[in-house]
Amino acid sequence: MARVFVGDGGVSLGLARGPELKPDTTTSTQYPGLQGKTRRMQRILNVPSQSPDSVLLTVRVVPRAGRSAVAGTRGDALLVRLNAAPVDGVANAELIAVLADALGVPKRAVSIVSGERSREKRVRIAGITLEDARSRLM
Repeated sequence: MARVFVGDGGVSLGLARGPELKPDTTTSTQYPGLQGKTRRMQRILNVPSQSPDSVLLTVRVVPRAGRSAVAGTRGDALLVRLNAAPVDGVANAELIAVLADALGVPKRAVSIVSGERSREKRVRIAGITLEDARSRLM
């Protein structure tokens, strides 16, 4: 986006700057035992700064699948296939149930942070550590 600046010297054109984006600071030095497929899982599972006992997941949802299950990864997201259609929040409720079952936590511990009407969602899982989530999903 371009901005026009009017000053004493006349009019000038400048580029608008957004918030500074930090590069991905998660490296294999933080988790020395991770390699290959597990590094992708490392990018999918993020620990939010405000709570040490919760995990933030990037989830890619495929609605109207033959059965509901966690189906691996796609890109930098956890792939979850859902039998439900994306109508009236039914698929979101089923996503919460599938993730709660796969991770062994109650449904109330799973919440959709963003992307309620999108196929790509950010989901917070409370009451579980990063290591527990990684071991249960792999």
